[in-house]
Amino acid sequence: MAAELEDPATVRIDPVTLAALQDTGWYRVELSRAQSLVWGDSEGASFGSLSTCHHNSSSFFCTGSGLGCHFLHLHKGECQTDPYLEGCRVFKPLKNSSECWKKENTRPTPELAWSGEIWGLGSRCFSSNLTRQTQLLESSGSVEGRCYRHRCTGPNRYQIQVSGSDWVDCPPGGAIQINGYQGLVFCPDRRLCLYQDITPPSDDVGGFPPSNTSDPEGMMNPAQDGGGSSLRPHTELSVASALGFTAALCLLAALAVSYRKGRSCRNRVRTVPDDHSDL
Repeated sequence: MAAELEDPATVRIDPVTLAALQDTGWYRVELSRAQSLVWGDSEGASFGSLSTCHHNSSSFFCTGSGLGCHFLHLHKGECQTDPYLEGCRVFKPLKNSSECWKKENTRPTPELAWSGEIWGLGSRCFSSNLTRQTQLLESSGSVEGRCYRHRCTGPNRYQIQVSGSDWVDCPPGGAIQINGYQGLVFCPDRRLCLYQDITPPSDDVGGFPPSNTSDPEGMMNPAQDGGGSSLRPHTELSVASALGFTAALCLLAALAVSYRKGRSCRNRVRTVPDDHSDL
């Protein structure tokens, strides 16, 4: 469960969300239909504390106000905070054209000519400062979120492709150089090619995506072509996301009503008649 609900593609109906709804006693849930809990994965017991979000010790948080990638890597993001984050900052999707998986976000701009970005269904966001090697541009730019194609070769293993380049292995947690470019592409660890249900939204709605509890080896096959991710086809459901948002609002409303009733009971005074002759 991320800090704030934004684009439906970034909303996760994970086991923690469903368990919280179930614990109210107002809902019956099917935990087997929960989506993967990516937020804070493998970060340890101190994840979310102020110490982990202010000192760049967790890749889920950021500092400053620069550009990067939303933690699901479907969107470019900007480092921001809100009243619920207590001063911590996360990469939130840009307000316009943040989706790497939308080919229509391609814009013929000077930046596109030297950044090597590619938008499309198989593209994801990567932190990068790549610039084409030209006589006019001798140094790399600042690190920010860029859209490049990717394809899975196994659990937490993938290759990327930049405009004009071949497919290149991108070691999770490392960084690579691309022929014809200056700078680096940083390869996120445990974010790509690991969770079956992290895919771009689809208009083909059929229910909650299945839980990612099986062996990841059974979810992925090495890519056979350059068409993008080798994950088995899967639907990320905007309707399910909307349902999760509605359920969260209902939960908050129920808690508010319960709180008001509790206060009313505490403030109610039971009166006793002055005349005790009838007792």
